[in-house]
This record gives sequence, C-alpha cells and structure tokens, in this order.
Amino acid sequence: MKPRYRETKIGLIPEEWEIKQIWEIANEIKEKNKENLLVPVLSCTKYDGLVDSLKYFGKQIFSKDTSTYRLVKKHQFAYATNHIEEGSIGYQDLYDCALISPMYTVFSTNQNTIVDKYLFYLLKTERYRQIFQSKTNSLQK
Repeated sequence: MKPRYRETKIGLIPEEWEIKQIWEIANEIKEKNKENLLVPVLSCTKYDGLVDSLKYFGKQIFSKDTSTYRLVKKHQFAYATNHIEEGSIGYQDLYDCALISPMYTVFSTNQNTIVDKYLFYLLKTERYRQIFQSKTNSLQK
C-alpha cells in the first residue's frame, strides 16, 4: 500500500503522524555534577553536535571545577542556550554519562512518542535554525 501524506504548516508529513509541541514530547533535565563525577566534558558544535571537548580542541577549555556542570546522559539532548539560533544542538550518544557547561540546556524525550535521531536531524535543519533565530530575535527586542 502506498503511503499517504498531508500538507501541514510545517510541510508534507505522513497522514498518520501527529504534530506535537516540544513540551509534549520532551522534559528539561537540570541535574548537576554534585558528586564531582570524573566523566568526559562535552562541547556542542554547530555542525557536529556534541563532541568530546578534550579530543576536539586538543586541550582543556572548560573549568577545572565542574561541580556546576550539567549531567548529560546517553540519549539526551543538549543545546547552547545562548547559541541555539546558530544550530548548536547535540544528541548525546558518545558516553553513558558526560558533562556539559551550565550554560547549556539538557532535555530528554519520551522515546515512545518520537525517534530521537529523527528529532535531532530535524532540529539541525536550516529550517529549524531559522525558526530558532526568529524566536531569539523576537525575545531580544
């Protein structure tokens, strides 16, 4: 049977899909490194998403005191709150647990509702970068 599609405000989608708001499928995680875990520290790049900071930069660019850093566990997302309009969002699939700067927002999804990798690729598109840019510009005015 041939799949059927419908036109929506976000474009053509399969007929059986629902359009959801991000707050309906995701929850912000605010867990900090209170126990001073010695796990890798990640950075978020515009094109590659989350990367191991030490390996990527070849030196330590993060604070020695990581007690205020956020935990980002495997299958969670993180984005640079002050640079989301640049497309700085990542999906953590490198380690069971890692750290990210406290300037980042971390969230997880209800994996029964959405496929994480699909959401990641969607949020990395130019269309969504422009949406983020328009939303952050309107907040700055």
